[in-house]
Amino acid sequence: MTEHNIYKSIVTGVLICLLIFCSAEWLRNLAREQKTYGFILQSESDLTEDIVAEFKKLSGIRYFEPIQTIPVTIYLNQYSMDTKLAALDLDSSRLHWKDAEKNIPLGNTPVLFFGADAFSSFSDRNGYAPEKSQIEAWIQNYPELELTITYEIPFDNYKKTGCTKKAKIYGIFEEPKDQICMDKQQIQNLFGHSVHTLSGYMEISGQQNAKKAQKLLEEAGFVIIKDTGSPSF
Repeated sequence: MTEHNIYKSIVTGVLICLLIFCSAEWLRNLAREQKTYGFILQSESDLTEDIVAEFKKLSGIRYFEPIQTIPVTIYLNQYSMDTKLAALDLDSSRLHWKDAEKNIPLGNTPVLFFGADAFSSFSDRNGYAPEKSQIEAWIQNYPELELTITYEIPFDNYKKTGCTKKAKIYGIFEEPKDQICMDKQQIQNLFGHSVHTLSGYMEISGQQNAKKAQKLLEEAGFVIIKDTGSPSF
């Protein structure tokens, strides 16, 4: 009788453990399907209205923001970098600010916002990156920095190079930490036809929908960059 009771207790304990494990796994899966997953997609050609309309057919899509960019060279003292300025909504919830000026004049001077890691992309004429102490000094004194931007203006059959504008930094953000951004309206006003829409930020509801959307987009030739500010797949 005692052995039978022990056996019964063991079986009951195992069943309870299995039930707890299955319930926990079910809850984890449920939580994954209730989350929103964000990522950036990049294209080799401009995202037309027809292409964006196709994105709206993806299962679980909640949001898509086309990101306009312009290739530029930025100069800071003896340092320079080739990069792309990204046009973003400065009120976007996915921007995690480290610091920003209270008054931001969106006039004829490009107003730049640097990711905390973007300064490390500068290099001097010998190809050397700035020291960590130099980067920290730039971030600490960013409102005082004087930058120069050079870019190209497209025409029908050729490009005119050497166009230059002075620029100022008005904010630093933690995420996206490696990008350099401008207000989307100002970048359009100042750079016009030099701007291209080669990327965009997408949010998908549910892990399975996000995985499926990523696979479909990659098969269509897009490059997917996971957004560090959103839950991982």
